[in-house]
Amino acid sequence: SAYWLKFTLSFSPELINNSRWLLDIPFALLDYVDFYAPNQQGGYSVLETGDRRPFAQRDIDTTNFVFDIRPHQQQQTYYLHVKTQDSLQLPLYLWEEDTFLKNSLLVVGLQGVYFGIMIVMALYNLFIYISVRERSYLYYTSYISCFTIFQAGLLGYSFEYFWPENTWWANVNIPFFGVLSLFFASVFARDILNTPETLPRFDKVLVTIGSVLFFTLPIILLVDYDFAIYAS
Repeated sequence: SAYWLKFTLSFSPELINNSRWLLDIPFALLDYVDFYAPNQQGGYSVLETGDRRPFAQRDIDTTNFVFDIRPHQQQQTYYLHVKTQDSLQLPLYLWEEDTFLKNSLLVVGLQGVYFGIMIVMALYNLFIYISVRERSYLYYTSYISCFTIFQAGLLGYSFEYFWPENTWWANVNIPFFGVLSLFFASVFARDILNTPETLPRFDKVLVTIGSVLFFTLPIILLVDYDFAIYAS
């Protein structure tokens, strides 16, 4: 379903035509987001964005959906039209420009540390695999790599930096890499625990889970996105 949201902002007189505010929606998985802002001609200007539209359409180049607000009246009414096939979350934050930049730098910095650690872990285990040729390190590297890409997709970084024009893959890659990371996790668990010999009953469970996950991957790529989400 599509949802309309209406809200009114009140500005003090000294802010009229003399300030810039940023409306932030920190949830990167919304398919279609249309923001209606009043203009000086008495009508509304519409900004159309969402992860089903090319990244270049965004008002401000960020992983979140951020809209520029410049008040020209003491009270202004705004509308948001949102439609998505993913979970519908719509947190709204109104920032002063300087405060938004400081917060964005902090958030991006912390997330950069996290992704940096994940990349180092993947490379470290890959080097170990190249040195000792034990398959468990290759499975673990594959799991970390897929899970990192999955997390980057959830936060909107993959769409922004890797495939900003490919809106289909921007959505499908999230369930695809989520399922692929679980597949490698099950394979890694079998190898590191040696379940075929030590836990044969549990090994059958892992084989079943791994098989289901493996055959889910082409389903995600070939069928409708709604079904892919349920399948994953």
